[in-house]
Amino acid sequence: MEEVTDEGGGAVILTQTGSYLDAVGQLTIAADGTITTELLTAEDLSGLTPDPEVKALEDAWISEIDEQLGQVIGYAEVTLDNYDAEGSRLVRKQETNTGDFAADALYHLFDSMGMDVDVAVMNGGGIRNGAVTGEITYQTCKEIHTFGNVACLITVTGQQLLDALEWGAKDMTADGAVENGGFLHVSGLRYTVNTAIPSTVQQDELGVWTGGPTGGYRVTAVEVLNNETGVYEPLSLTGVYNLAGYNYTLRNLGDGFAMFDGAVNVLDYVAEDYMVLADYLQSFPVDEATGLPTISVGSQYADVNGSGRITIVHEPVGYADVAEGAWYAGAVSYVTANGLMAGATETTFAPNAPITGADLTAALNAIAPAEAETGGQSVTREALAALLWIRAGSPAAGADLSAFSDADSISGENRTAMAWAVSQGLLAGYGNGTLGPDGILTRAQAATVVMRLHQAVLSEGGLALPNDSQQTAVQWERQFTVVIDPGHGGRQPGAHYSGVSEKEINLAVALKLEALLTARGYQVVMTRSDDTGIGLYERAELANAFGADLFVSLHSNAMANAPNFQGILTYHYPSNSSGAELAQSIQTAVCQVTGGTDRGVRSADFVVLRETDMSAALVEMGYMSSPGELARLLDASYQDKLAQGIAEGIAQYLGAPE
Repeated sequence: MEEVTDEGGGAVILTQTGSYLDAVGQLTIAADGTITTELLTAEDLSGLTPDPEVKALEDAWISEIDEQLGQVIGYAEVTLDNYDAEGSRLVRKQETNTGDFAADALYHLFDSMGMDVDVAVMNGGGIRNGAVTGEITYQTCKEIHTFGNVACLITVTGQQLLDALEWGAKDMTADGAVENGGFLHVSGLRYTVNTAIPSTVQQDELGVWTGGPTGGYRVTAVEVLNNETGVYEPLSLTGVYNLAGYNYTLRNLGDGFAMFDGAVNVLDYVAEDYMVLADYLQSFPVDEATGLPTISVGSQYADVNGSGRITIVHEPVGYADVAEGAWYAGAVSYVTANGLMAGATETTFAPNAPITGADLTAALNAIAPAEAETGGQSVTREALAALLWIRAGSPAAGADLSAFSDADSISGENRTAMAWAVSQGLLAGYGNGTLGPDGILTRAQAATVVMRLHQAVLSEGGLALPNDSQQTAVQWERQFTVVIDPGHGGRQPGAHYSGVSEKEINLAVALKLEALLTARGYQVVMTRSDDTGIGLYERAELANAFGADLFVSLHSNAMANAPNFQGILTYHYPSNSSGAELAQSIQTAVCQVTGGTDRGVRSADFVVLRETDMSAALVEMGYMSSPGELARLLDASYQDKLAQGIAEGIAQYLGAPE
């Protein structure tokens, strides 16, 4: 129980009974107005004697309901299940025969009503049964669907449908270790999920979908059944489809399915979920032996693993130099699979090499042919803007570029193209207030641009090209490169307390930070990813060679004979104002997230800060010499907070596109 304040400033008692009916809540108001609450378990209530009249009414009502729900309405020769032979639950991470049956029931409901239905989806979290076989009653159907959701039919675009499938597949892993109640079973549709492609789908802090993946889609080969020809056809991203499902997913946007927000409602709140199942079951042929509608052993529901509508593969991108978890892996996979870009060789993609003008022109022509081309061994940002601008029909543009300090460096013939690209969100400014017209595109960055352009042209609201009727430009933001430097390593352990070396803590947080930044869409370069020794000057040279935008070095502090001294501080090079801004941004964010003592921002003539050409900061994450702070530094959840805070500081420094 706690006391909260309502909108009018009045005090309100807030209390609850827990969950899953484990207890009954009792609130007592004493004669003096004192309020107390407690939870009463079944054991606490076991000595109570029910009121006879109330008990009689209850028993009669339950008996009548049980009689109605206990009616046998069908028979299953198969076993509808959601668990494998070892008892592991499958329905939230792969196709099951119960998931197929439930999705088919939704499809059947609207189809039998004469409605135009194309696809039905059923979230795995809404399917709760164990093994179901033999006689089936209404109660059995209630054991499959326990929530009382109701069927709905909405109209969506192919893009919305693809985004829903991608959202449902975001947590899938090759080993099937992760469950997701939003995993979608389907009817009238089939698709493939490649778990080797990292999920980069966008979501907010509450786990609600906010946008499609920033990298490649892990859901591919989506095909919709043409119910007139009986043939599966590729999903059209610009096409419209009538989608059946339950209000939880389609109308209430449960499990975060916000891509359906604003979808056109065709028919709402038609039938309760268990009755949808019962209606479908009763449509099956009556078997002579059982005298009941029967799901035969020869039906599509014979295998607990379903009928093959959802294919799960783990096929890493086929280039030796493209790491499975790299920020650009999805884009490389996408452009390769769609024939938009080829590798540098049969076995390599050369992601960090500049893309040639001929290669970029060929990739863009595969999407929207045009006479415009660029030669040379590299392509600048303004050259890219010109290529896209010409393909959009050379529209007029009135964007004000004066906010960018390097706007005057844009060549005269490309100023309109750059202004248009900025106004359409195709190119974004850097965190330091520059536009970087002479910045060189790498093949990884080009793959990302080409992928997003291709997706936009295919989707509703795509880039306005001469051969395309859509009017909204595709959004693309520059891929920032961040170098993460876990301090020390190899024979340089750093500080050492209680059997722990500083290098271990630095690396643990750095790897977590790498994952967070990669998920945000940044290109991350690690100076070391294991216990390897590397010199200070080598670290700076590595960052400079990559042309990185930021350099962040992670360390753990120590102060001899001061076991109570704790806190976080961040350094920058004395004469580097952008480094000072970066250091302050990280310091503020990491202290807010961790709650650590703020020791402020300082300047220092460290080699890695002095010799790097970009904004650089060195974070001292805490004092190993303090037993209390050392314990936190070794705690995985606190390391998560450190990484989260540093990532947030980096993101805030780089800022939203100008």
